[in-house]
Amino acid sequence: MSSELEYKIKPTLNNIYGKEPDPIRGTDKRVNIILTPMINSIDGYIKTDDFMLRNSTPFSNEGNIIYLSANKIKLSPDNIVYSFLAHEFTHLITYNQKYLKSGAHDDI
Repeated sequence: MSSELEYKIKPTLNNIYGKEPDPIRGTDKRVNIILTPMINSIDGYIKTDDFMLRNSTPFSNEGNIIYLSANKIKLSPDNIVYSFLAHEFTHLITYNQKYLKSGAHDDI
């Protein structure tokens, strides 16, 4: 899954939409993928607190993190899983481009 993100999804979406946020700690530019149980109607998400330092946002994981439903991963063919991953990676990029870089604040 990580090689699909690194070598296919990431370069394609970076060329179309721009870059994801730079690391807030260190120089590690990898995107972390966390598989976790979720309710059936959710395929994945990003958490905007993760883009903040933990000293200002206590529940931050301080990184570019995509959370995917472990339930869906188990039951879905790879092409569907990769579409969930690409969708959430697009959220990382747009959050960086709209909020972190330009300061645009959208309603959630």
